[in-house]
Amino acid sequence: MSDEAVAVEPQDQEAQTTPTAGDTQPGQAQPERTFTQHDVDRIINERIAKERTKAETMAVKAREEAERKAAEEQGKYQELYQAAQQKAADLEAKLHAAEIASIKREVAQRLNMPVALANRLQGEDEATIEADAKELMAALPKPAAPNINSGTGNGAAPTATTTTVDRETLLALGLNPNVHLGRQ
Repeated sequence: MSDEAVAVEPQDQEAQTTPTAGDTQPGQAQPERTFTQHDVDRIINERIAKERTKAETMAVKAREEAERKAAEEQGKYQELYQAAQQKAADLEAKLHAAEIASIKREVAQRLNMPVALANRLQGEDEATIEADAKELMAALPKPAAPNINSGTGNGAAPTATTTTVDRETLLALGLNPNVHLGRQ
């Protein structure tokens, strides 16, 4: 195999070499071309080098495309991460608001404050909410002391309707209302 001549058929020769306009003349037959082992090795090495270059170029393009896609995905992951962080912050804020509302109800119940006023309390912790509740309760008008001499039993002052009903009841029973109600 060291410098042997290899005969190439005419159809293979056309595949190996491309004739130019000046090489062929009409009417002349081309002689059969032979290649030495050295020529065949050179041709094969040139083709291998060309394919290797082509493969390296394709690998570089594929790597660049993969890097571009990774950057796009990184951007998407970043957006998803930010959305998840926002959702967590929203849930944490809702939880904090629920805890504050619970503290307000507990303080209002402990201080015998009307439930309607519990929502008006302000503060971020139990101590400030309780201080606000005490301040609000101090600002509210005090209820009047019960009238223990009213005779109604509940401490409220007697009303005219109570007397009117009693007078009508006494008349319906055939009794003198002036005598029984203390009027003479």
